[in-house]
Amino acid sequence: PDALSRVALALSLRNTGGAALQNQLIDAAASQLRTFSPWDLERLLRALYLWRNRDANFVALVVEEVTDRAEEFEPMEAAKTLQTMHRLGVVRGFAIRRLSNIVLSNRHHLGPTLMVKTLRAVVQMRFWSLEEVDEVMDVLQHHIQRFNAPMAADLLFSLASLDYENDAVLAGLLTQFLGRGGLEPGHSFASDTKRCVEVAWALCAWRRKDLQPQLVECVTALTGRLKKEREKQVVFPALVLFKEVMVAGRTQWQNCLDIPDDLTASADQAALLEQTRALHSRLHAAVDQALERCSVGHNSRWERNVLVGSYYVDFRDAETGQVVIVDTPSRASRLGILRKRHLESALSGVVAAGR
Repeated sequence: PDALSRVALALSLRNTGGAALQNQLIDAAASQLRTFSPWDLERLLRALYLWRNRDANFVALVVEEVTDRAEEFEPMEAAKTLQTMHRLGVVRGFAIRRLSNIVLSNRHHLGPTLMVKTLRAVVQMRFWSLEEVDEVMDVLQHHIQRFNAPMAADLLFSLASLDYENDAVLAGLLTQFLGRGGLEPGHSFASDTKRCVEVAWALCAWRRKDLQPQLVECVTALTGRLKKEREKQVVFPALVLFKEVMVAGRTQWQNCLDIPDDLTASADQAALLEQTRALHSRLHAAVDQALERCSVGHNSRWERNVLVGSYYVDFRDAETGQVVIVDTPSRASRLGILRKRHLESALSGVVAAGR
């Protein structure tokens, strides 16, 4: 198992081996998956993320193994696995809750870089509350003065996503981002651009007039970059997020942002393409159908990502208590049985929408 996971990761990092060898590795791993250690499972998930033509069924199988054996993970293994699951777009509530609890319980023993990356992943998967993030920030705030610009940007974006406000933390992170060249292109132009857009978005999300000078500074630096790189696919996510910055500039900041018309058109087009892609996805259609079925006969009021006991559910109807869980396995499994039993102890009804 150790050799298999290392070879798979090495080949994926170098983008070599071809589909035939990838399938051979997957078949060999699948036959002995129960013997993989937590590190082996994390390396295997990372390799699957880096392979473009990944096997969705095998990803689900590995994630289910991670879920069943989550209690075996050491804190660093749990943190790395959470980051990889986020990159893969795998939002399995049962697994994430167990792994994130391990990280949270050991936050004093994990380094600040690892904690910032893990916080970003878990927050984007909407699995930590403000109280839990507060516990993490009690540890991280003592390291802010040593953060580089990318770390400061990642933490700003994560905290803004939760409406977390602390004047001292906010001031410290902005000082590190702006003072350490956060607005100057570095070795990875697209990555720097995306982080600058995320910082601008964070400043808009807090809706604080005292942050207007920093917002204007960010957007001014961004316009040149985005105009130069907007045709490249790698900048597409940055343009989608920049659309939200533009809207906030018009509605909340009295048009204080000077954005060229051609860049505005590019951001509008990117946002429209992203919206169309989401509306036509199979997952979106499945969720729509499940919510419609649950709403028959009454006026539903759906809440997104609600904490029920120690488990976050994807949708909960505040009127009836019914739940839609998007990531429930379609076949009977120990994971599905455990999840169903856990939810039934707290809920009047469960409706599953298979992914």
